Amino acid sequence: IVSLDLSNLFDPMIDEDGAELMRGLQANKSLKHLNVSGNLLGKEFCWELKIALRANKSIEILNMEANVINDDAAYFIGEALTQNPENAVRQIMLGWNAVEHVGFGSLMEAAGVEHSKLRVLDLRHNRISRCTSGDII
Repeated sequence: IVSLDLSNLFDPMIDEDGAELMRGLQANKSLKHLNVSGNLLGKEFCWELKIALRANKSIEILNMEANVINDDAAYFIGEALTQNPENAVRQIMLGWNAVEHVGFGSLMEAAGVEHSKLRVLDLRHNRISRCTSGDII
């Protein structure tokens, strides 16, 4: 499998189920695109995603729009991308969540590390009110 679409607005996956999914995908070496938009995923899901991304070399696109991802959860994602120089993530969609300036800063820091392949970071409709990440461009 190279693409997995678990987007769901009618019967959304809860955080604990998303975390279990991430535990199951930790050893996956073929998945390139994961879409979990429109669920109720947050901190627990992102903690397990962080663990998976520390070792994963195949995931390129993460669509996590319209969940309940807050600053702590976004921080976990940024931390994982910073810690794995072999990660392949080039696009992250986090629109319509609850990311604020701390999570934004973590993601921008991850985008700025030398090994980063991240080219698209979609954070529309979040709660970013002040920029504390330094230079963006």
